[in-house]
Amino acid sequence: RLISTTLVNSLRNNRLIAELGSHQSKTKRIEMEPLMLPAGSFNDKITEARNVWRQYMFKLKSDSYPDHTLRLTSTVASHRASANFLASQVERLNQSERPRLLIIFFERNRSSQDVPESKISNLKTFLLANKKRWESVSMVNTAFLWKPSEIARLLEALVGAENLRHLMIRGLGCCGNSLFAHRLKEVLLSAPKFRCFQLRCARSSFDLQTEEEIGQAFMMNRVMKTLELEEVDHGNCLVESLAQSQCQLEVLSLRGNGLHNRLWCLETLVKVVEHQRELTSLNLSENEAMLDWVTEREHRQVNDFFMALKNHEKLTNTNLGGCRAPRRVFGDALQLFVDSAKMDFSIRINGLQFSRKGSSKSLLIGSCSTAIFAQTTDMEAVLGSLIEVAESLDLNQLVLERCLLWGENCGGLLRNYLASAHCRLTSLELRSCRFCPVASTEIAAGIRACSDLTQLTIQSCEIRRFMVDRLFSGGSLGQLANIRELDLSGNELSNSSLPLITAFLETNSNLESLDLSGNHDLLRSGDDGFSNFLQILVRHEKLKKLAISRDDETSNMCNELGDVMAALVSHSSNLRELDLRKALNLEVRDAWVTKIPQLQSLRVLRLPRGMQNRPGWFLFQLHLHYNQSLTRMDIGGAVPGMPMRKFLRRNYLVRKARSLQDVPTRVWPTLLRYFRSNHMEGSP
Repeated sequence: RLISTTLVNSLRNNRLIAELGSHQSKTKRIEMEPLMLPAGSFNDKITEARNVWRQYMFKLKSDSYPDHTLRLTSTVASHRASANFLASQVERLNQSERPRLLIIFFERNRSSQDVPESKISNLKTFLLANKKRWESVSMVNTAFLWKPSEIARLLEALVGAENLRHLMIRGLGCCGNSLFAHRLKEVLLSAPKFRCFQLRCARSSFDLQTEEEIGQAFMMNRVMKTLELEEVDHGNCLVESLAQSQCQLEVLSLRGNGLHNRLWCLETLVKVVEHQRELTSLNLSENEAMLDWVTEREHRQVNDFFMALKNHEKLTNTNLGGCRAPRRVFGDALQLFVDSAKMDFSIRINGLQFSRKGSSKSLLIGSCSTAIFAQTTDMEAVLGSLIEVAESLDLNQLVLERCLLWGENCGGLLRNYLASAHCRLTSLELRSCRFCPVASTEIAAGIRACSDLTQLTIQSCEIRRFMVDRLFSGGSLGQLANIRELDLSGNELSNSSLPLITAFLETNSNLESLDLSGNHDLLRSGDDGFSNFLQILVRHEKLKKLAISRDDETSNMCNELGDVMAALVSHSSNLRELDLRKALNLEVRDAWVTKIPQLQSLRVLRLPRGMQNRPGWFLFQLHLHYNQSLTRMDIGGAVPGMPMRKFLRRNYLVRKARSLQDVPTRVWPTLLRYFRSNHMEGSP
């Protein structure tokens, strides 16, 4: 929005153009927000901004952007920069023969709820003149609602568009218009390459005639792959047409369509799922009463619908969020994962997500949103249902995440499941949960009773010392001897918990990975507990991966890290991977940097994001160069990271010349040896 002086100056200096140009090889899609110009007189700044904006548009037209699609938005209809200006700009940007993307974005004048007739005529003429160009057309109205007659006139210009693949209409008002339905049908049936249709209204309703004609268009279309009808109150006719259509959809969304008549709705949806054999994603969210059964007959309909989802070979994602249902529905949802060979499957219902990815024996249960926690009563119902299907649901990995408060009942139910004879879990992950003291005791007892566990993750649960004491108390350490991977990150553990973790590390000879990062004051240089921890750590023969950091904004953790590295060097540890990504305040200091060349067993080093911008980074790269064992480097990213050879080429060799002025004099001997070894003595 070109209103602020700062943005105007930024455009004047061509910063935006330069930034876009630097990414021209990566950018595949460019989207522009509405160009909002004041209704009053244009001052110099706005005029200048408009000129720079035109230059920016022309730059996009250059041959260096052949594969880009361009999203344009029209201005306020009453402004002098109107739809005519939009048409002239788009026309200049579409001189090439490649199909482009056009978006008609109207914001009506506040004093009038009608788009001027001249604007519709201009746009229709423009669409008609460039009919063969359009690959994707989106008609969006954010201020008021489109009138069906307006859309019908614009659709008339798209009938027979040869390259049209995608059509979106958003902000449509009353849908009861036969002319609109007829034009839409003509567009859908006349485009040989058509793939995607999106209609997003504002709680509008189809009349019977409109619904029948659009349903016929869906039945006769053979090439469509994506259909999204959202916030449209339609009847059974339209849904039935999808059960008889000639096209095989891959994505279907009927979000917020008022599918409240449970009997006909679910029966028809079962037919749709069975007919659409290529379907991979189904969105039925915000149909409030669709699953809210009352009678047993209605419950059977829900079960039949779930069975259709389960038996579909390619369906991997189902969204039923916002559909009210009794808590018994969680048991029906878990049945979808029983005797199912699908490697990837997900369903959202009642605010919870049930999913598996990459393995037919894994299951994730948690809140649908990262910002909202699941309710305690819902989690109790889920765990109760999990116990009921434990015998038939053969799991080896269970992930429970984002439940705000685990009460006594939740803890007891999880303990019963873990201690049951049918539980064969080898991996248990608890993420972003909050346990009351009683629940902590129950869960710790359940973990100790699950003898097959090899991976245990309790992450960001704020367990503190209480649960650590229950989990690693002296009499139970032998019951956790099979654990190979332990993750206790983000739990606000203090140094008082470190002796218990040290005792576990000493007794468990099978441990291969230990993550203690994100704890406030667990590792503190100079403490006896920290010294004992280091002694046990470096003697551990099988430990290959260590992740450490302190969740403390005032600490840079350099001393603790220096002590860890010194201990690893002195005892020739077998550690292969050191993860420091959560040590956000880590600084480049001699306390740990000078130890890097001596860690000959280390293969992978992971550092926090932004590390390359901190003082001393050049010195750090020099020490990296002299460690011949490191094979991969990662800065704030994900596994597997970047090969060391590529990392040094990108970060070190390119930046050495302009960084020399920051190198302290004591580093010059090392620098000179590097130059001589690389035959660079005569270089500038």
